Amino acid sequence: MPLSNLFGNILSVEGRTDLYLKIRLSVKLILGIMFVLIHSYGIHVVLYFIIFATVFEWFVNIVISHKYFKFPVLKYIKRMVLIMVPIIISSVLINYSININSIVGGLAVKLILSMIVPAGILFLLSKEKV
Repeated sequence: MPLSNLFGNILSVEGRTDLYLKIRLSVKLILGIMFVLIHSYGIHVVLYFIIFATVFEWFVNIVISHKYFKFPVLKYIKRMVLIMVPIIISSVLINYSININSIVGGLAVKLILSMIVPAGILFLLSKEKV
């Protein structure tokens, strides 16, 4: 969601609040109709829909930003993949490798490691300022 908001802010700063409003209303209308159609299939379907909706909004914002501002989409996607892959891999490894009998203690350790390990990996991999 922060990425979608970033592109919305770019449109607003550039004086295209009319375009931003049209995009947001169109996307929300499409997603609202889709939600009405799928909500009765259960919570798992709704959760996957939320993931889909977030990615869909992000994709629409990237396409619009590229069209109006010549935003370097491929460079942006490459940078996002380089950021997300270490985070996802380390989170999965931490979640499945740590087994502490205490529920609260296990969750606390996993939470702390899920923040520290990806940050450390990204720090070591960073070669340029973002």
